[in-house]
Amino acid sequence: MLKSLYLRLSITDQCNLRCQYCRPAGGDTRPAEGMLSAAEILRLVAETHQVIPVRKVRITGGEPLLRRDAADIVRGLRSLLPEATLAMTTNGTLLGRMARPLRDAGLDALNISLDTPDPSAFARVTRGGQVSQVLDGLAAAREAGFDRLKVNAVLMESFNGAFLADLVRVAVDHGAEPRFIELMPSGEGRSLFARNHLAASDARQRLAGFFSYEGPAGRSGTAERHRYRDGDRILVVGFITPVSMPFCDRCDRLRLDSRGAMWACLRQSGKVDLAEPLRSGDDSEVERRLADLLAHKRVPEAGWSDGRMVAIGG
Repeated sequence: MLKSLYLRLSITDQCNLRCQYCRPAGGDTRPAEGMLSAAEILRLVAETHQVIPVRKVRITGGEPLLRRDAADIVRGLRSLLPEATLAMTTNGTLLGRMARPLRDAGLDALNISLDTPDPSAFARVTRGGQVSQVLDGLAAAREAGFDRLKVNAVLMESFNGAFLADLVRVAVDHGAEPRFIELMPSGEGRSLFARNHLAASDARQRLAGFFSYEGPAGRSGTAERHRYRDGDRILVVGFITPVSMPFCDRCDRLRLDSRGAMWACLRQSGKVDLAEPLRSGDDSEVERRLADLLAHKRVPEAGWSDGRMVAIGG
């Protein structure tokens, strides 16, 4: 039984990009109606904290900054969980105007998704996105005082295999730690996997062709970090390996999606509906379902879920 929890909290399943490994080309398939309100989100986090202490919350989407009340949700979480780490993963396109309000609301850390710094490749993988918006968001985050910044890139041979060193330099130039995440054969990523999978070990070797490898830099969460030298500066790069070196035995996460379902695992389809008892005022049933989910949280035996990542919050 877990002693504390890292809660990944999706506040919307809508997004303003159509990344090929995440969303179908046709766009959103579910209406925005039915998503949890800010008050419902905070109530469910509070109920979760009653069942098991929540030490960290990562706000995700979709793209969380599409919600106009995103900063209000952060402020509510900070009041509810004053000792917890509050982080957000965003695609960065709206961060230029939101970085300061998020910081003022109490957000501690930001992960910004940037799969490639090349404008053409970025437009292809996002189906029309502009990389300049993400770079503006990165600059705004640094200006707002975020000193816990990471740049996340999903490893994909066709889209960023030739730009790994460029990605590292862009992240470090903006005061962020670059992190490379292996593409998973689930959801939309399943059709891309055979021709685009790039293992973290191969990415590490490619970077050693551009930078001088200095050795391991220790683990941070699920990321194995490695140290490189680029001239007179040290670069620390993280690699997350859900495919080549799964870390399921160390998982301490639950995922609350934007419609009130709690998921125990990205690789399994099992979930419990918390919205129904919450909206009927049955707090004891919310807690019972949570406790049951925790009691049955297990390392997956094999396979990957067919469910879309965006529905779960990543």
